[in-house]
Amino acid sequence: MITRPFHTTRRAFQATALASTILAAVASTTTDAFADPSGTLRFGIDSPLNDWEILNKPGEAYLALLFEGLVDVAADGATLLPKLAESWEQTETALTFKLRPGVVFHDGTPFNADAARINLERTRSSKSQYAAMFERVSAITAPSDHELVLELSGPAPTLLQNLASRGAWFMSPATLEDEKFKTEPAGTGPWTFNTTESQFGTKIVVDAFDDYYDRDNVGPARVEMLTINDPNTLSNALITGQVDVAQLPGDLAKAVEFQQLEVASAPSMLMHVLMLDRNETFADENVRKAICTAINVQPWIDAALAGYGKVATQRLSAGMPGHNPDLVGYTQNIEEAKTYLAAAGDPKISFTLPTYPRGQQFAQLMRSQLGQIGIEVNIELLSAGQYFTYYQSNRYPMQINTSAAESYGAYDYYKFRFGPGGVGNPFDVAAPELDALVEETLAISDPDEQEKGWQDVVKFIEDRALDCGFFEQNTVWAYNPKKVENFVPTVMKPTVFRYAEARIVE
Repeated sequence: MITRPFHTTRRAFQATALASTILAAVASTTTDAFADPSGTLRFGIDSPLNDWEILNKPGEAYLALLFEGLVDVAADGATLLPKLAESWEQTETALTFKLRPGVVFHDGTPFNADAARINLERTRSSKSQYAAMFERVSAITAPSDHELVLELSGPAPTLLQNLASRGAWFMSPATLEDEKFKTEPAGTGPWTFNTTESQFGTKIVVDAFDDYYDRDNVGPARVEMLTINDPNTLSNALITGQVDVAQLPGDLAKAVEFQQLEVASAPSMLMHVLMLDRNETFADENVRKAICTAINVQPWIDAALAGYGKVATQRLSAGMPGHNPDLVGYTQNIEEAKTYLAAAGDPKISFTLPTYPRGQQFAQLMRSQLGQIGIEVNIELLSAGQYFTYYQSNRYPMQINTSAAESYGAYDYYKFRFGPGGVGNPFDVAAPELDALVEETLAISDPDEQEKGWQDVVKFIEDRALDCGFFEQNTVWAYNPKKVENFVPTVMKPTVFRYAEARIVE
């Protein structure tokens, strides 16, 4: 049986969390249970797994096999569902979870509140992007085996959503010693790591966990993740039956439809142009506005994504706290862009733009567009592994990227991208006017008035051209319907589909 709390939008949750106690109303819902996990799901993916460190992975394609969190996100990307926590209660001073009894890690260690506390403390004290979600958490305590309390120093309107979506996975405390988890992981998820048949960087195999608490709702008995770096080779592997599901570029996904294969897609990332070095290269507001009015992301979507995406006006989608419906974003106007550069004194601008194979067309189109106004872009092609190692560093002044750390409202967006010490602010650029505007907004007690304040924050970001070039990018999969049924992706979860819900046709 899967339990389900109330449906809540991100904006509605923020307002309610600030105003009153939030109870997860747990109502049961029925699903078609499996007699027992059966069959093998073979998934072709272009990014390898080199270890099981949960804090530095750009997506959840591998992690979702072994690990779980307190709260889950439904396929719509917004509804919050109980997972290792059966229910929760949030006030202005604490977020309290009642944990699911009878859960064990893959190594036999019981899952309890102290195990959860140890894991959350590890994430909280880390230097990863996920540590930021604990900013308002003053202490994490375990009053009993099945009660976990996050004490709050102030309003934390998006903490629950962050815990559901960002790095709050749980590993057996025994595997944390000497970082044993990197090669011998033990989570609470539906499958266990098959160390004998797996080869890091090439093939990851997991098998159904006999003691999983929700085993009746797990479809595949086995999942094999095959790393195939070249998209054409990956497409051929699907067509020839080497894999049953493949994550593909949009153009190849369209092509395989002629082979009696199905295509599924879902919005998974909101990309944008990150002008990171606003201390020097992009310090002048007119330079930033020139860039924002020189680029046009629609050709990027058409060429690189085969149309699987859409232009966005701002970083926050409708329904998120701070989404400003009055913003229209920048549109391409080459002559206006040249005027902005002239106002900046016609500087000679040249910089290196990093990319990796899947993002190479974005970079090439940007180079062409900025070349029209005299800005020189030098493309540096990295492997996917290299790129995601450095994409949040101060090695490069500009990138085309995104991060889940910005996903749950204007406050998270500010903290990550512009706040002091923000992981997405690697050049440590100061923004005193924006800082002051955020502090003023945090001091507003009325939820509706505070929401207007967050909208002003987002407008300030646009007015100063601190960010621009927003577009949704879909993750696209192709799969063999003769082998896989009930293929369900999760909105705004990069690279993830719902493995346990898939049915293997035998």
